[in-house]
Amino acid sequence: MIHRFLLRCHGCDEDFCVRLELLPSQLTRLAIPCPHCSYCIRGRFQGMELDHVRIEWHDATMTKAPDGPPADDMPVLTVSLSA
Repeated sequence: MIHRFLLRCHGCDEDFCVRLELLPSQLTRLAIPCPHCSYCIRGRFQGMELDHVRIEWHDATMTKAPDGPPADDMPVLTVSLSA
């Protein structure tokens, strides 16, 4: 399942879109670079049922992605957990 949302980086205060592949997990830790300033954004998600996954970010603020495609100037970061 792909979950799409916006993150606002605490390093540069810029927004970007994230497409995150969610898999059932007791706990998965993440570290992704901000596409604007390369700040390391740490987070984690957990949940064994995909409808009830909890996602937390330590270095960014998450908000719901707008309906439809992101703006042309909005960076999109795709995070895949598959090998």
